[in-house]
Amino acid sequence: MGASRVCAAARTPRDWEDPRVVPLPLDVTDGESVAAAAATAHDVAIVINNAGIARPGGLLDGPIEDTREQMETNFFGPVLVARAFAGQLRKRRGALINIGSVLSWYAIGQGYSTSKAALWSATNAMRLEVVRDILAGLLQGADEVLADDLTRQVRAALAGPVTVLYAS
Repeated sequence: MGASRVCAAARTPRDWEDPRVVPLPLDVTDGESVAAAAATAHDVAIVINNAGIARPGGLLDGPIEDTREQMETNFFGPVLVARAFAGQLRKRRGALINIGSVLSWYAIGQGYSTSKAALWSATNAMRLEVVRDILAGLLQGADEVLADDLTRQVRAALAGPVTVLYAS
């Protein structure tokens, strides 16, 4: 979409053949790493939070460490990133894009769903402070863009009885 530079952040960034793509080390669970990334990418206008891990254990019977790790990566990590970039996004009238999941609303992912639901709620709260649009919505002025049919169906079902969402 015309970006002159894209910082591709990851715990272990890889090289890209496109010279516009700049590898950027980032561990969203480490405050120092997040601060360093924000200092390095000090001129960004769009930040895409796409961190996520899923562990198989349930909330009641799985290892609590797995639940904590999912919350650290899928919820607290994106919040740390949002906080670190908020000032420059406000200054540039930029956008923060939090990539959630349909499992934010549909609780079959147990700890994963719980962490993504927390991120969805945080995104709605941050919307008033930073978030205005996401990529497709930037030109259309949308406050929320649901990317696929399944996500739109589940979102619409939230207004109905829980038995519709979790049909037996």
